Amino acid sequence: MSICQHNQEAVKLLQSKKTYISGKMTGLPNFNYPAFEFMHGRLMDLGVFNILNPAKIANGDTTKSYGFYIRESLKMVAEAEAMIMLNGWEKSKGANLEYQAARAMDIPIFNSDFELIPETLTTQDEDILVKANELIHGERQKSYGSPKSNFTKIGRIWGAINDIPDIEPEKVALMMAGLKIARESHAHTHDNLVDGAAYFATIPMIKKDLT
Repeated sequence: MSICQHNQEAVKLLQSKKTYISGKMTGLPNFNYPAFEFMHGRLMDLGVFNILNPAKIANGDTTKSYGFYIRESLKMVAEAEAMIMLNGWEKSKGANLEYQAARAMDIPIFNSDFELIPETLTTQDEDILVKANELIHGERQKSYGSPKSNFTKIGRIWGAINDIPDIEPEKVALMMAGLKIARESHAHTHDNLVDGAAYFATIPMIKKDLT
């Protein structure tokens, strides 16, 4: 399929971005890896070469725990600058987590036809993101300081406890989000989603060194 058959603006944007491929894996034949590889090749044909493909986690080894793949995929999402959602992603718990994380980090999200997915939110989704935004820009920041400052201190303490070098503030944010993901995977609560979205949203703030 040639580039002229796609949304050329979207493709031009993706060519300059680190692009993550998201979609359903669990419960599908071969974990749906063929669909991920097909999209990977399609992107490369269009000149998109900086691709983050979760099908390549652990060199394609599918024997590790679900939690391992979620943690590794969310690390990729934190690096991403754009996201492609494969068809059927709405039925995947993991892809929904990735979608919410990308929204919280203001990452542009496209469907498999390279059309921008509008930020039309359900009342519940909007409530989650609004509350997350209030947490990181409201009273919590007044109480704890900026994410970069607070997570730098936490990283020093965790490093000292484990007798390792200081943990970078961005990694602290990922680990805090991981804590909420672990709790959500055990039992759903609204607070898990709000706090998880808030931790992901601090990552671009830390990268920009906002105070």
